Amino acid sequence: THGAVGHGALDISRRSIRLGAESLDHLPMVGAVVPSAWSTVIPAWSFLWCMSVWDDYFFTADNAFLAELWPGVLMNLESAQSHVGQHGLFEGQYWNMFDWAGVDDRHAVVLHNSQWMVAALDSAIHCATVLADRRLDELSQARQLLINAINRYWDSRTFLYPDAVDAEGRPSRSRSIHTLMLGLLFDIIPESDRDGALSQLLNPPESVVPVSSPFAAFFYYQTLEKYGKISRLLGQIQFDYKPIIASDSSTLWEVFSHGFIFIT
Repeated sequence: THGAVGHGALDISRRSIRLGAESLDHLPMVGAVVPSAWSTVIPAWSFLWCMSVWDDYFFTADNAFLAELWPGVLMNLESAQSHVGQHGLFEGQYWNMFDWAGVDDRHAVVLHNSQWMVAALDSAIHCATVLADRRLDELSQARQLLINAINRYWDSRTFLYPDAVDAEGRPSRSRSIHTLMLGLLFDIIPESDRDGALSQLLNPPESVVPVSSPFAAFFYYQTLEKYGKISRLLGQIQFDYKPIIASDSSTLWEVFSHGFIFIT
């Protein structure tokens, strides 16, 4: 949706956004694939949908379209808020994936879901500001509480988050690039630790699960851009996409052929 809006294809992006909103008629959160008889929720996708509504306004400044979709944004986030459990994190027995990687995501509480929810709340805060909605303070408070809960699992010694948390609140032993890059991208990691976290992102230990798909890598690239690592960004894009271009593929691969290797 972001790409379609950026290239002026508003008919495509807005139809997609509207279809997402319509899925709330029969699903607790925006569906993973719409329209479809496959009634599946992938929380990361649901939160990205909220972000797409703000993307549209950011590019178009169309208050009427924003107002039309705003009830869906609130419904999606109210349902998400009802899934915040005893540890203060989003939890649910959904398809809690983000990337085709070895992330430990077979739990009700998968940390990247809460990070996506922070980003969705941030987008909603922007929308509420434009619309002068009375729920602005409520959304801001929910965002801060979620960040506080996420950061209870931040390890300031290793500059990493666990992938997941079990029912007793015990962190997973698995660590991934995914939670690290989202923590930096969405301003979740404590500010005093962000230099150390960025260093860890640029030179991760071999034990840390890397991203494996162009979709997930997009957010890695965004994080590099945000922190001014432009040379590294361009080099990584060239390294990742050269095999796809060289193969004369007619479409983008779902997973990189090299399984994603971080250049140095």
